[in-house]
Amino acid sequence: MLPSAKANDAACEVGTPVRGRFFIEHRETPFYLSPDKNKGKVINATASRVLRATHYRELWPAMVLSGLCETPDWLQAKIIEADGSPVDWEIGWVEKHELRTNASSEYKAGLLWDIDGEDDFTTQEKAFLKEAALMVLKQYPNCMRITSGYRSGHKLGHYYVTCTAKNGLLPFFNIWFSEDDIKSGKGFSASYPSK
Repeated sequence: MLPSAKANDAACEVGTPVRGRFFIEHRETPFYLSPDKNKGKVINATASRVLRATHYRELWPAMVLSGLCETPDWLQAKIIEADGSPVDWEIGWVEKHELRTNASSEYKAGLLWDIDGEDDFTTQEKAFLKEAALMVLKQYPNCMRITSGYRSGHKLGHYYVTCTAKNGLLPFFNIWFSEDDIKSGKGFSASYPSK
């Protein structure tokens, strides 16, 4: 059972009121129009308009939901945060087994990038990138959160993560590193790696 709402909260068409922040467990989690999969999925209006084709809203681990109503197996919620930024997005239904009621330790540390959900990295690279990203968050106080990263297209074996800055002229900056840099204790480079 999820945290209950007070009796004076808004009435629900289906289920009972619930409140609180909820976190997505897996990437590409479907967001439905009702607590019945046969009734369809929530349309991502912006993506559909830009891409000129119907695209459905999918939830990912860097999103935060605000609970509205619940049934035993479903939660109706509004998307209120994405990649660490406040948003005012759609309302829909998600199966409760896809949710957490507490943020993961990685999310709390500022690692919002869903590294495990990336298809472009090996299992070994994912483990290394997660370790390196958490180290960046500890060693760079100006790195508020990490929402993405990739491998260098210029230097084999080098990677970067993108930090959202707490302070400074630029809202984002990249931190470059290699696996050897991390193992040797050399650390990170906030500049572009040499070719």
